[in-house]
Amino acid sequence: QAGREDGNLKLRGGLGYFSNLMVLPGHSGRLQMTKEEVAGVREVRRQLEADLRKVAKSNPEMSSDERILRFLRSYKHDVQRTVERMRDMLDWRWKQGTDHIRALVVKHWHEDFWQMRCLPRRDFFRKMYLIEPNYAVDGQGDLVSVECTGMIDIRSFMHGVTEHEIIRFWCFLMEWNMIKLAQLTRTHGRLARMVQIKDMDGLSLWQSTCKVG
Repeated sequence: QAGREDGNLKLRGGLGYFSNLMVLPGHSGRLQMTKEEVAGVREVRRQLEADLRKVAKSNPEMSSDERILRFLRSYKHDVQRTVERMRDMLDWRWKQGTDHIRALVVKHWHEDFWQMRCLPRRDFFRKMYLIEPNYAVDGQGDLVSVECTGMIDIRSFMHGVTEHEIIRFWCFLMEWNMIKLAQLTRTHGRLARMVQIKDMDGLSLWQSTCKVG
């Protein structure tokens, strides 16, 4: 079970309060990569040089070792597939204007995602969408987020927001996530991941049979 206490989302019951999770002091160091990965990252960057140059000013982290390595590992170190998927991603970001969203997130940055004033319809989403993106950092330096899916009034939520507003909000959330993961990666010297806990207690078929308003 879960709920908000003093404006913060809290898990109760079997999952407890995650007393074993903490932000570690960590260390600043190089990103851990194998020789194969170093060569792969270099080759992906070479092939995407023109594409990455377009976003060099608005989003310099896009050409970082960390961002390229995430794609390279996702596609099992297949350089050509990585290049294709990254090019698709860059094209999508260009069309959606997500670098502008990233700039807003950077300008209004806060460790508590919900405190950022740039979030579209912040009060509505915070009330209706029960998620804490920065719930904790585990012992490996991975970001732990909690979503209390079973407690979300999905019908009221979907009737109070448009599909465009949902997509836009998620762009803000994903930009915040990637910036936070980049911070953790630099701190711990390893590719930080996101672990999401979904609390399904209370979820019913009634909640899932609705349409976007």
